[in-house]
Amino acid sequence: MNATLAGIVVLATATFASALDAYRAGRFEHAAAEFRADIERRGDDAPAESFANLALASLRAGALTDAEQAARTAAERDPDGFTGFARFVDGSVAFARCDQSLAQASGPEAESFALDIALAQAVRARDAWRDAARSRSDWPEARRNVERALRRIDELERMKRERETPPPEREPDPPPANDPLAADRDPQATADELPPERVLDLLPRLAAKEREKRLLRAKARATRPATGERDW
Repeated sequence: MNATLAGIVVLATATFASALDAYRAGRFEHAAAEFRADIERRGDDAPAESFANLALASLRAGALTDAEQAARTAAERDPDGFTGFARFVDGSVAFARCDQSLAQASGPEAESFALDIALAQAVRARDAWRDAARSRSDWPEARRNVERALRRIDELERMKRERETPPPEREPDPPPANDPLAADRDPQATADELPPERVLDLLPRLAAKEREKRLLRAKARATRPATGERDW
């Protein structure tokens, strides 16, 4: 990016110099405004380099649509010199939009379609950066960005699979095999679930508990006052 800016210093005007200073200082919104003013001053004579610089400043300022449009104008004015550059900017814009959609997909009020948009933008970034890399004999930044896009695509596809796969239903834990209280909770259900040999072991215990209940009921009746008696 800086190489493109430094390469056109010979075209400097007062407005351009101000834009270049702002860009180098990291004041990208101001730089973009100054580059645009320089283009307007030049009118139809504004060279492709001016639009390329506007694209870079707009990209760094987060004005993604402005960056796209300026880069495409640079490519239209000088196809041989700036078509690859325009594709590089297209990839950078797409990746920035991917970041935006991914943030939306990961927020507390995430929309399901935001992840699909993020994935589509990552694919677009990969394709654009790949075109840019092919436009020169060697463009390390473009090659590294293709690798970034490929990693992002893998990440988003994994997230998409995880969201689309329903969690497995958790089966209730069975009671312990030797739980002495299992019959107290639900004797009939326990008997239905046990194998035949375990049912035979359970029947004497059930009979003993039933006898104990009958004895308790008999004692209660024996101590109950006779009908009609008053305790006063």
